[in-house]
Amino acid sequence: MKNTFKIFGIIAVVAVIGLTITGCSSLLSSLSVTENNATEKAPSSNPFLGKWLGTDYEGEKMLFVFDATKVTLSYPDTGGSNSTTYTYNGNVATFKGPNFTAKCTISENTMTVLAGETFFAKLSKQ
Repeated sequence: MKNTFKIFGIIAVVAVIGLTITGCSSLLSSLSVTENNATEKAPSSNPFLGKWLGTDYEGEKMLFVFDATKVTLSYPDTGGSNSTTYTYNGNVATFKGPNFTAKCTISENTMTVLAGETFFAKLSKQ
């Protein structure tokens, strides 16, 4: 009889431990899902994303379109365009042109673009 109680006791302890582990892992996996969903739904902190329209230093209309990894520069009136990758830190983005490094700085809804140290364009968020 004592052995039967010991076996039932061991089975009960194993069952409690098993349910605890299963319950915790379920809780952890649901927390991970919640965490991932929150991360996926968080708004982007990249202020460059989207379309920017303005003029270059010669007064020609320019359009910059930023996505998560690249920027496409185009001249809507003449049809020329080019894409390249960029990096950003806060309100400053940089990308390489053919013979220069461009630096884009945002202040409110205005982006100023320098080619090296020379003014290149001023654009507004669309």
